[in-house]
Amino acid sequence: MGYIYGVDVSHNNGTVNWAKLKATGKCGFAILRISHGTTPDRQFTANLAACKRLGIPYGFYVYAESPSGAQAEAKYALTKIAGTKPMFVAYDAEAAALSANSKNTMTDVAWAFLQIIKATGYMPCIYCNESWRQ
Repeated sequence: MGYIYGVDVSHNNGTVNWAKLKATGKCGFAILRISHGTTPDRQFTANLAACKRLGIPYGFYVYAESPSGAQAEAKYALTKIAGTKPMFVAYDAEAAALSANSKNTMTDVAWAFLQIIKATGYMPCIYCNESWRQ
């Protein structure tokens, strides 16, 4: 089985040389951070424009800030991605501040976020590492 390599980018990566990255053959898609909670990612607009310009498929994620903010975070994300055609829109709840919550609480929080995303016609997803998923 083959793999499709993707990259996760945010302002933490600085200014990405997207043409060089695409030329590596290891960028079959990109997952772009929209925001941390409702604080916009400083590189989101530039990263999205580069993916569109270079024909790199993309998805989006929101790095969750708080359990109580999931619905506001989803609504904020939708204002930033209006008119785009992402592969998916994901909820990333790997924040250390959220780890004290029960699995049931985190499921409810993710569900609240994802239902808003789904209602607008986008493919909702959960984005996490293996240890968080368990």
